[in-house]
Order: sequence, then structure tokens, then C-alpha cells
Amino acid sequence: SFPLSYSLANEFSRINWAYINKACAIYFDNKYIISLPVDGANYNNICWVYYPAYKSWVVYTGWNISRFATMNLGGKQCLFAVDSVNGRVYKMFDSLSDNGEEIVYDTVTRMEDFSVPMQYKDGGGLKVRAEGGNGTLTIYANPDDSTWIELGTITLSVSGVTFPVAFPANFYLPQEAIGNFHLDSKGIRKFKKCQFRIYCDSQNARVTVIETLATAFAEPYISEG
Repeated sequence: SFPLSYSLANEFSRINWAYINKACAIYFDNKYIISLPVDGANYNNICWVYYPAYKSWVVYTGWNISRFATMNLGGKQCLFAVDSVNGRVYKMFDSLSDNGEEIVYDTVTRMEDFSVPMQYKDGGGLKVRAEGGNGTLTIYANPDDSTWIELGTITLSVSGVTFPVAFPANFYLPQEAIGNFHLDSKGIRKFKKCQFRIYCDSQNARVTVIETLATAFAEPYISEG
């Protein structure tokens, strides 16, 4: 069997082992978060996050965390982190801003080879199911580490009420949106691997990607005999 970290094989090559003693980790809210130094940095400058429920990893960039700590506030356990660079303490997963700056949702998947890394694919597709409020997701594909190609967009919306309002009133949850994107419609044909990106820079959009499903078709074999 493969170790849990097998899917992070490329990330391991980036670790600066000379300063690995500064690495730290914590388990919080069904996530195991590891902060460590990469790319020659002498401080922790990236986080690997393992989700046991999904048996999958996510890499958080832009997080410089030297220490984690938890504290109960108002009967709720909260996570705090110390910045490796300026020493400030931040409350994590708590708001829509990062030290006063709007948080941009930007997810890049691993390079998918569809379990046949040496075989060419002939087109395919990507299904994205998401929800959030008043934002637009832009979907990209990157075949064989060449360039990012825009596949299309998904509009997120939420229905609710504006106060003051007369009661009784109905409250609505964020609306689920589904986008299906075809690679061949954007000229993406004959590739071995493909990476995908989901991006949203809309302010106050609480983006939740519920599902991503990538498919590809094997290139047909044509005999020249």
C-alpha cells in the first residue's frame, strides 16, 4: 500500500531540510495541518492539510505559521496561529479577510493522469458543483503543464431577506450551481496529463466546492498497416 503522503511526492522535493526542525502541526476541525519550510526558506512558509474524512490533501500557500494554538472562546474551540515573519497572532478560519485583505478563492488541483500516465487522451470534461454567495467561479485547464486555458464560468447566488422586514419571512440557503465544461471545445486534445484551477475574486463570496469530477477519453489506436 502507498503511504498517506504519496500524492504529495512532488511537494516533498521542495522541503528545506536544513530548517525542518521548525515544522509544526495540529489537528483541528477534522483537518491535520502541517506547517513547514519549502523552496529555500528558513521559516515555515507553506501548509499541507490532510482531510481524514476524504483521505485527501490540500496545499495552502501564503501561510507563514511558526506555531499553532487552540483556545475556547464563548464555548467554541478556536484555532490561532503565529506568523513566522512578523510574529503576529491570527485567528484562523474566522472571517472573509486575511489581515484586512479580501480572501481570494484559488484552488489548483494536482496534475491528473487518469491512472494511465503514458497514454495520450483525446478530449474530456470537468464537472464542478459548488455553492456560495454572489460570486463568479472561473474554471481553467492546463494540459501537460503548458498554459492555463479558460473553460468557462459558474455564477454563484444566494437568496435571502433584507432588513428591516415584516415577519414571517423566509430565509434561503446559498444556491447550488453546477458547471460542465468540455475540454475539446477549447481545443484541448491529445494530452497525457491535465491540471485544473477554480478561481473566485468576488468579495464576501463564501465559496464551497462540493464536487469536482474530471474525465478523459483514451486516444483511439489507428493501425497504419
